[in-house]
Amino acid sequence: MFVSDAFEGSMSDNDIVKKSGFLDKLDAGDLMLADRRFTIRDMLYAKKVDLNIQPFQYI
Repeated sequence: MFVSDAFEGSMSDNDIVKKSGFLDKLDAGDLMLADRRFTIRDMLYAKKVDLNIQPFQYI
């Protein structure tokens, strides 16, 4: 579990991920689960972390 400091509402999800320190907690070979808003595949690729985005499902 990771809990970051609070960020202002005008920041994008990608900026929050970058500035929160979350990426520093990931190791090569880790798997990150996210929804489709997170377009951080390039940041994770640099750290050799896999990204799994589940397809949208209607309930």
